[in-house]
Amino acid sequence: MQRSRQAVSFFFGFCLLLAAPVISQGAPPAAPGGSPSADSSAGEWEAVGSFGEEISVDVVNVAVWVTDEHGRPVTGLTQDDFELLEDGALREIANFAAFEGSATAPEAPVAEAPSEARPEVAPAESAAPQAAPLHLVVLVDNWNLRPEGRARVFHDLRQFIASHLAPGDQVAIMVHDRALQLVQGFTDNPRRVATTLDRIEKVSPGGVEMRLERRDALNSIERAYREHNEVGASRAKGGQCSDGWGQMENAATQYAAAVQGHVQQSGGALVSVANILAGLPDGQRVVVYVGNGLAQSPGLELFQHLAELCPHRQSELAFYYRDYDMSWLYQQVAEHANAAGVTFFTIEAEAPGIDLGIDSQNPGGLDATGQGVSFRTSQTAQSLGSHDQEDSLSLIARETGGRAILNAPDLSSEFDRLALDLRNYYSLGFHPATPGDGKLHPLEVRLTDGKKYRIRYRTEYQDKPLEVRMVERLRGVAQFGGEQNPLGVRIETGEAVPEEVAFRVPLRIWVPLDKVTLVPQEAGGKSGESGELAGRLRVLMTTTSANGELQPVRQKIVPVTVQGGEKGLSGEQLIEVEVELPPGEQTVAVAVRDGLGGTTSYLRHQFKVVAGPVQASAHQDG
Repeated sequence: MQRSRQAVSFFFGFCLLLAAPVISQGAPPAAPGGSPSADSSAGEWEAVGSFGEEISVDVVNVAVWVTDEHGRPVTGLTQDDFELLEDGALREIANFAAFEGSATAPEAPVAEAPSEARPEVAPAESAAPQAAPLHLVVLVDNWNLRPEGRARVFHDLRQFIASHLAPGDQVAIMVHDRALQLVQGFTDNPRRVATTLDRIEKVSPGGVEMRLERRDALNSIERAYREHNEVGASRAKGGQCSDGWGQMENAATQYAAAVQGHVQQSGGALVSVANILAGLPDGQRVVVYVGNGLAQSPGLELFQHLAELCPHRQSELAFYYRDYDMSWLYQQVAEHANAAGVTFFTIEAEAPGIDLGIDSQNPGGLDATGQGVSFRTSQTAQSLGSHDQEDSLSLIARETGGRAILNAPDLSSEFDRLALDLRNYYSLGFHPATPGDGKLHPLEVRLTDGKKYRIRYRTEYQDKPLEVRMVERLRGVAQFGGEQNPLGVRIETGEAVPEEVAFRVPLRIWVPLDKVTLVPQEAGGKSGESGELAGRLRVLMTTTSANGELQPVRQKIVPVTVQGGEKGLSGEQLIEVEVELPPGEQTVAVAVRDGLGGTTSYLRHQFKVVAGPVQASAHQDG
């Protein structure tokens, strides 16, 4: 029997919201999402976070990589081989999975290990499950790359993409160059990725500009020193660096401030990528960062250079190491990545042995006797600067469970190892002690029985409340797709009505009643005697236009009440929505959650807003 369709209508008045992450020292990861703004039906809205009674029992899954001393995956371990601690307390491993897959890996000449030192791989008939679908983002930090380093990475990156993608894997490319851009959306087509990389290589990277800033700072230091000091005199002479010190100091600090600005831009891009990927479907979320390192102490090399030129000024320079310390920023990047379930693999693009010194008439460092001066930074200063930039890449990768690829003469073998990492890992699931508290909790994973393998995993996680996860997931669907529709929801678009500066577009959301959990209503104190069945739907919605502008997420509770007694409910709940949209290509993303059953559908509805009937695109329904 077809039941009558029940209509509930409400109005969304969207306002523009472009939210770039703000990085502040010591601040925790911000929960994404927006709350409804006032409109004609403001009294009907509920703020995000007000539906805490909805049941959401979840298991937190932690990916763990185990490798031998040569970096090869260790397979065949079981649940009994691991211990997992949350907030320093042992937790029972509720779920365990071992993922094993092949990839082209470099051969390492090693002696045969004793049989007890390495577990056996399971036989073919009991093979491990395939690794979860991969969403991989290549983030090219053009802001600090140089052409030769970028070309070196791209050569092997193309081969990696072409050779190691599995069915279901998706790759996207983002570029940071003063602003973060999505230049290639998720695709499983290696040729499309290669074409995008070709386009990126035609754009001049910003690392050249940074190198020129460094050269100008060194030249300013040299001019000031030559003007006020006797170049051939002993460095121990008390008068050295007394005159002209302010000019030299200013040149170094101006350069340090410029590098600091570059670093903050790149750090903000890393945080943005992590936050964006939080809305992807369950599976592996991996970012491959390509850059030349990020300074933890901007200007460190030049401050060391000044300390060598003017040894008695070292105590003054020590304050700058503290003032320009940016380690807090990289800790924040790791926190946001861990909160989003994102793993970073960081790649230093520059080939090892590249000389960053500036040619001068007096090459080399200060001489061994302390007599005479070189205005080329010494090997010590260059080494300090190089390690300082690499330490940040190591920290981000280590804290998120990934690897830092530094000073690698052969990137192709490193990409082969990366492919093995993506196919070979363990998943440990546990029930958190304080579910949904939204806080970051430290994690520790240990191997039992004193096994000496190397182990990697993210060092903390954030167990987000249900509403935060729903908002993130909805934003991800709006931006990238990945619809899931277990409730069988469908969306229809009505005729656009022109307003003063936009169009009012009606949407109809249909939810099959036989997919919704309904319970008998009480009458006279007895359950079921009213003959009515009741449930509720929670509806969230956002829009994004062709230029990528993402609007605030709004939500509403829709009560569902039907007359019981019939077998096999076959009607649909109709939810009517009106959205105000500008003309052009538009995307509406909708989440519908069964409040009692806990099942959620995520859909993306794409269409073009014009006067008259709305023109739906190919992805009309989820």
